[in-house]
Amino acid sequence: MSTTPSSSSRQRESLDVSFERWKAKAGAVWDSLKEEVEKTTCRVFGISDVVQTREKDCDELATKLSWVTERILDKLPREGGNADVRASLDALSETASDVEKFLGKQSSKAEKYVAGTKRQETIARFIKKLDRLRLNLVEVRTTDLSVQFGQIQLQMAGMHAYDVPSDLPLLEIPPKPNVFYGRDELVASIVQLLLQDKPCRIPILGTGGMGKTSVAAAAINDAQVRAKYGRKIIFVSCEGVVSAEGIISALATALGIRHESNIRRAVFAYLASRGYTLLVLDNFETAAQSADSERVEQLLGHLAALLYLSLIITMRGSLPPAGVDWDELDILNRLSLDAARQIWNRIAPKEDAQLDQLLTMLDGLPLAITLMAHQGRLFTPSQLLSAYEKETTKLIKVGAGGRLKSLEVSIRVSLQSQVMLEAPDALELLSLLCLLPDGVPLGALQEMIPSLSHTLTAAISGLRQVALTFEESERLRVLSPIRDFMLAHHSPKEPTLGELRRYYVNLTVHNAANWEESSKEITARIFAEFINVTAVLTHFWGALPTERHNDEVLGGATLRVAEFSHLTSYGDCLLLLEKAKTASERRDEWLMAARCTQYMGDRLCRRSHYTEAARCLEEARARFEAIGNRLGAAQCTRSLGDVLNLQNHYEDAAVRFEEARATFEAIGYRLGTAKSTQSLGEVLYLQNHYEEAAVKIEEARAMFEAIGHRLGAA
Repeated sequence: MSTTPSSSSRQRESLDVSFERWKAKAGAVWDSLKEEVEKTTCRVFGISDVVQTREKDCDELATKLSWVTERILDKLPREGGNADVRASLDALSETASDVEKFLGKQSSKAEKYVAGTKRQETIARFIKKLDRLRLNLVEVRTTDLSVQFGQIQLQMAGMHAYDVPSDLPLLEIPPKPNVFYGRDELVASIVQLLLQDKPCRIPILGTGGMGKTSVAAAAINDAQVRAKYGRKIIFVSCEGVVSAEGIISALATALGIRHESNIRRAVFAYLASRGYTLLVLDNFETAAQSADSERVEQLLGHLAALLYLSLIITMRGSLPPAGVDWDELDILNRLSLDAARQIWNRIAPKEDAQLDQLLTMLDGLPLAITLMAHQGRLFTPSQLLSAYEKETTKLIKVGAGGRLKSLEVSIRVSLQSQVMLEAPDALELLSLLCLLPDGVPLGALQEMIPSLSHTLTAAISGLRQVALTFEESERLRVLSPIRDFMLAHHSPKEPTLGELRRYYVNLTVHNAANWEESSKEITARIFAEFINVTAVLTHFWGALPTERHNDEVLGGATLRVAEFSHLTSYGDCLLLLEKAKTASERRDEWLMAARCTQYMGDRLCRRSHYTEAARCLEEARARFEAIGNRLGAAQCTRSLGDVLNLQNHYEDAAVRFEEARATFEAIGYRLGTAKSTQSLGEVLYLQNHYEEAAVKIEEARAMFEAIGHRLGAA
């Protein structure tokens, strides 16, 4: 069970800090306004405590109530307050009172059960009311900022930014994420660094959608961090910023610095004079990977040199910008299945047996999990799993616009970064890697894609910098949602696609056919690359290529892989066989279509899907007979005998085995004759015909010995 605190308890900690700060500011002299502030805040504390102990369905309500209270406390000056602030306080006081009465009325589980939907509707109305109050506070703050800035400009004309009052409210920092699991240790490490006596330089790195901003928000909203830095936490989004000057401009806006002849000097003067200050530069990759990257790195170095400034950047990639002595912090990795399940359960009410499979397909990517969970409010995991397989990344959206609204947009931003533009083969390499679900050994890439050998190092470096790939178990990998997007929008192309296919075909044709005689090393290699082999071949058949010069080779590889899978009971070739069958039928390649259908029947039989297996085998036998392929037809007849035998239809099975044996004998296929004879002996034994069974088994053993088939003879 997770020990992660609820969002309401985390917001309560933050409110504690703000309340103590407000009391210290308010002083000893109390008036009616201050009494109302204290009364309302204490009431909110009480509601938060009740929710944490026995009202779990009100967690979001308590979180927003505490958030609004904290913002009002931050807005109240030492003396008095304007009409807008007083109106907000009155509205908060009324809402807190109503919530308190509501919770008091339904204290028992029975009362909650009886209330049912009405209770949820009431909670939703309270949340909507708090959302309106929150919006009003933002509008009030905007107006107040405008007035204060105007006064400062009039009164302090010609003065520098370091004369701005220390209690001037800055732009909003993001609240703690409401749905946040699986990052407790990482957040604790960041908090520990922020609480040091010396400044820190923290890079939060990872691929797009991995939750970098959420981790930063969780850390800077920690109660101890807020107590140390107070109002001197500056959060600046660098989204769309493509130069060093753009960063300075964004900082100046955040700090309220305007109309300075030297904005850069004013920004640095302000930051240098504030004591312990925390600056967060979010989405920093836009600037760091722009054409102005050198100056951006220089600016970052100057900021890092400020004596009391702690610095956090969130950035796509696996390497932070050069020029700064960064604190060591692990790159954001995939969430565990347990954390993914917690996110789902927090957002979506629907759960069924397919949930874990759906979450596994999302590959631990927090953004993809969160967006899919929002779809889970309307559909079951089984429905979404089916839709995901059909629509892939197109489904992972909850609306238009905004980086966090679409995984597709997030990936596009990484692809269009300056790093990728400066490594022209990186996109081509990525499209190839996206064909390989199991990733690829780094040492095999030169042999696999020889035409990229001269640019391979730069391409890999570029992909790792923007975190579109990552290294795991000495293999270069790509997260599955990114692979889905790339295959849909940037599919691999010749000639590198042909090189990749030849590499895996050679591995398959040369080794899989004689895997019994292969060395352990070669066999292990086939097992290690099996998923990639099937993926590459499945892509080939799904693309419906018009050129046919490689069809025979790729078709042979497909059948070898299917045979290997059948004999070793390893892997899943059904999708590959289905794709190959469909493509072959469209091009009137009936032998290949029959072979695929035959292997599908054999694999379905191994899985105990006897009805489907029999259907495929009957279809395949009819096709072999239609094209005059007696060997293929006899093999299907023998396999049909296996299906009947496994269903305990022994007499019918014996008829099939005898029919297959006669055909094999007629066409001179000795191995088929021996196997059919062996199967006849086994089915006779199951019918308690022991003497006849012994004769057939001995006959089959002699046949295997005669053709040198050691496993059959044994």
